[in-house]
Amino acid sequence: MAVFEKGKFGALIAYIILAVLIGCVLVAGALFFHRHEPQRPGQPSPHALDQSQ
Repeated sequence: MAVFEKGKFGALIAYIILAVLIGCVLVAGALFFHRHEPQRPGQPSPHALDQSQ
């Protein structure tokens, strides 16, 4: 295992793990903000306004 800890393979694996972790954090954050986004019933979406006119 010492071969993978040093050299190009270790750096490559470290960057891949880092990229996967960042991706997971971004996806989790997007889902969190999407679910907990405050709903405003008094302000309909622009699409609803376009359909009503």
